[in-house]
Amino acid sequence: MSKYFWETERIRLRGVYPEDWEVHYHWDMDSEMQRNTDQLHFPTSETRTKRWAEEASKKTPENDNFHMEIVLLETKQVIGSISSSRADSRNGVFRYGIAIHPEFQRNGYATEAILLLLKYFFEELRYQKCTVNINDWNEGSVALHEKLGFVKEGQLRRMIYRQGQYWDMLYYGMTIEEWRERYT
Repeated sequence: MSKYFWETERIRLRGVYPEDWEVHYHWDMDSEMQRNTDQLHFPTSETRTKRWAEEASKKTPENDNFHMEIVLLETKQVIGSISSSRADSRNGVFRYGIAIHPEFQRNGYATEAILLLLKYFFEELRYQKCTVNINDWNEGSVALHEKLGFVKEGQLRRMIYRQGQYWDMLYYGMTIEEWRERYT
């Protein structure tokens, strides 16, 4: 077992390195991955992606919001990313987004990354609740979050337009009490 907090036996969470631009540039060429994590964007360029990675590598956490790469320990390969967002320390609530490249999905890597992030926010930063938004077509993400113990809290109808169709936005949450009951 690693003594480094941001590491499991298989993955490590770390900040962005400038050389990560190439991985993200190739991910931007996967339109389905773009749609599942956000939306389909206009084409990018290597120059713009290099600039993003260079700037991201210099960023420090701002108000507990931070973007991290998910790296396989064995190969040092970037397989995904996870970002905390909308962290509100006054009310003790935060959100996150996660993306795992399709070839690495359904291997438990997302679970390990999410649990590391939750542990940090609940046990180190004193946050009391995490909320996640899931596009209703993303059945894999719904199943993952329900398996982790997240509770469906709401559904906003027709919030996302994708490929000529409107989709719902699902909201799932986990409180610190639910975290402690399940993971400590």
